[in-house]
Amino acid sequence: MDSLNLKQKITLVAFEVDYYDRREVKPRTLHHERVVLNGGRLNALDRLGIRPASWIVQQFETQGFAVQQVKKGQSMDAQVDLTALWSKTAAEKALHRLGANVAQIVSGGGQHA
Repeated sequence: MDSLNLKQKITLVAFEVDYYDRREVKPRTLHHERVVLNGGRLNALDRLGIRPASWIVQQFETQGFAVQQVKKGQSMDAQVDLTALWSKTAAEKALHRLGANVAQIVSGGGQHA
């Protein structure tokens, strides 16, 4: 057997968010962002009795933004190759650790007398 190739189908739902940054001086610029939630997050919110749009507004407001509107956009299913995702994530973590080590050496924290 070569390898066990596991794929998982996930559902993604996009929400279009229009918001203002309360920290900007008036007149404030209207910003637009797409927030993508997966089926697991949507199910958890539903079990808690929280609408996705309300949760999104709460997340933006805790960061100092005022949300003008949240519109549900497209939904789509995606196949995720779990083995490839694991490899990609492990490589990113290793690269992050390497970058942190280099930064420590450059700042003098890695020198020993």
